[in-house]
Amino acid sequence: MMFRVLLAAILLAFPAHAEVRLAHDDLGGPIDPRYFEYRDYDGYFEISGKCYSACGMRLFDPVRQRLRACARPDDDFGFHAVYSGGIWDDERMRIYTQFLPPSMRAWWWENAAPLWMNELAHLSGAEMIARGWVLECR
Repeated sequence: MMFRVLLAAILLAFPAHAEVRLAHDDLGGPIDPRYFEYRDYDGYFEISGKCYSACGMRLFDPVRQRLRACARPDDDFGFHAVYSGGIWDDERMRIYTQFLPPSMRAWWWENAAPLWMNELAHLSGAEMIARGWVLECR
């Protein structure tokens, strides 16, 4: 039964032909291994639970210029600066922000970019949906 409810939620949020991958409690990690996978992926992501750090690269498709993630109001998003070898990395931050919705980028630079890896600027799924930065999973 739970599978049917989940499937129905996915189908209502995205076009009928879309491939959808579930992203459940993704706590982030290095952006380099995700870059080509996410850049070349033509489908959508359903966020479930936590979406921290590099998980944010799932939000926006920089190639097709469209939102590509849905979330529920009680999901938790967390963002911080991008680091390489423990050092703040301007180049990787510019790459990372390509994967954020354009209207979110100024917020990210002001609220998340100043934070260390062990700190997060949190937004609820409800806030992300209200700001138009993710679609609402139904």
